[in-house]
Amino acid sequence: SEGSYIHIPKNVQVDKPIQVVYFSTGKNESVLHQPRNLIVIDENSQVEIIERHQSLSNNRILVNTVSEIYCNQRSIVQHYKIQDDNKNASLIDNTFVSQQINSDYTLHTFSFGGELTRNNLSIFQNGERIESTIKGITIIGENQHVDHNTLIHHKEPNCNSYQDYKGIFGENSIGVFNGQVLVEKEAQKTNAGDWPLEIQDTNHSLKHLHLPFFYLKQF
Repeated sequence: SEGSYIHIPKNVQVDKPIQVVYFSTGKNESVLHQPRNLIVIDENSQVEIIERHQSLSNNRILVNTVSEIYCNQRSIVQHYKIQDDNKNASLIDNTFVSQQINSDYTLHTFSFGGELTRNNLSIFQNGERIESTIKGITIIGENQHVDHNTLIHHKEPNCNSYQDYKGIFGENSIGVFNGQVLVEKEAQKTNAGDWPLEIQDTNHSLKHLHLPFFYLKQF
């Protein structure tokens, strides 16, 4: 499958959101889509990106996406993921974010549908004074399954990261949250922020919960 390429040149502020929409249609009994996205935001630029996953048929569908996002110096990125597939669709979403000095990246993930949704997110802070904020809302039921697996790698001093995930789980659904923060020895004055995790289990359905794991790398 193909994907999308988004390039925001230097010193550009995009006034309107850019929306990437994944609609699954067709009459095949089972479908596999593997889109790959490349997003590059140049120095001192700002953009808002919305990704939306939604299947329009009742056939079994698996979407395996890979997105690479490069946030250059002093760039600001607001990123939204809306996942609202039907009960026969599954999504594996892999996102890799590379941030440079003074960049600001924020991700909001809304997981509402699908049989299986797995979000794998890795953020690499490659300079000083970087801000990384990731938030997620999950509302599922009827034997649905949603994973959130996050990694934030602090490589340089004076950087901040924040994570905030909330969920409502009902009707034998399964929710998984697995968060990691890796702090290099050189990354002095790192602030990994608070990790509020709010869960409403409407039918004793929450099966797996992995609390945040912090790893301080030493040599």
